[in-house]
Amino acid sequence: MNEPWKISLFGGLSASRGETRITRFRTQKNAALLAFLAYHLDRSHPREVLIDLLWPDHEIEAGRNCLSVALSSLRSQFEGPDVPARTVIVADRASVRLNPDTVTTDVRDFRRQLSNAAKSVNAAEKTMLLDAAVSLFAGPLLPGFYEEWVSGQQNHLTELFFQALETLVAGARSRGDLAEAINYARRD
Repeated sequence: MNEPWKISLFGGLSASRGETRITRFRTQKNAALLAFLAYHLDRSHPREVLIDLLWPDHEIEAGRNCLSVALSSLRSQFEGPDVPARTVIVADRASVRLNPDTVTTDVRDFRRQLSNAAKSVNAAEKTMLLDAAVSLFAGPLLPGFYEEWVSGQQNHLTELFFQALETLVAGARSRGDLAEAINYARRD
């Protein structure tokens, strides 16, 4: 697999790789599992935590079964015949994660651009990085997902987006470029 999966979390959940685009999942729980794993791309998640998060009303064995079925369904979508098994979804008896070497997300890229902008001392570079960050924000995080963890992150990421826009507007105004300031202000 040469090209990584690109998982979009802003404005709705979707995944793409080359000509393949996934926007539908077998169940909403499958979509929620993928969204959670993608949002927390840099770490493994104990199976029990995922079961409590997505199937809190199930007995542990029933929850384990639901998680196994969901993982199997996601594997069939992301690890087809051209992708070796367990290349994208890495799971063992204790934990589950997405492989960050085979998956990227718009949220991760958004945060990286903001972090690089915060470190930059060059005004033009800072503007370029902030512009790249705000261009990744295609709407609120995971609209239509009502899991508890989503709402707090929606607010946080939206706040970061607006802070970046405010910085871009202020920078354009200080350069005397009112047309650019207006363009940034209209992005919200």
